[in-house]
Amino acid sequence: LTSAFRAMTASVAARDQMTANFLAQDAMEYVRNVKDNNVLNKDENGPLNALNTCTAINKCYVNTLNTDQENAIDKGCQEQLSEECHLYKTSTGRFTYDPTGNQPTNFYRSFYLTNITAVSARAVVDVVWQTGAYDIATTTLQNDLYYVVK
Repeated sequence: LTSAFRAMTASVAARDQMTANFLAQDAMEYVRNVKDNNVLNKDENGPLNALNTCTAINKCYVNTLNTDQENAIDKGCQEQLSEECHLYKTSTGRFTYDPTGNQPTNFYRSFYLTNITAVSARAVVDVVWQTGAYDIATTTLQNDLYYVVK
């Protein structure tokens, strides 16, 4: 019985780790897409428009279900487990920050940028989740964003 319990616990932990990795990748792809669209559309506010206010001190959340990048990214994730960063699961299995009619999960996601050079920035996505009554787990994904300013 003890072995079965340990196997089940390990299975749940592996599932949560895989979900967290997916959520981090999902947010990173959205951030990269915003930067790429800004470059392609020659955004007058620069390639990091809608992203550059997201810093390590003022972390943001990104609702990847929202196709309007101006409304998909917002500040408010100051604490690791702040309600603004709490993800909910829709009836179709997608993740959103909207609690209305959706199931709460144990995942919280935020991102921020740090400048590296005049033509690059590092995007950092953090996904935090509760693995049990007290344990907190974290996965972090980093990616350097390069752009040419003309």
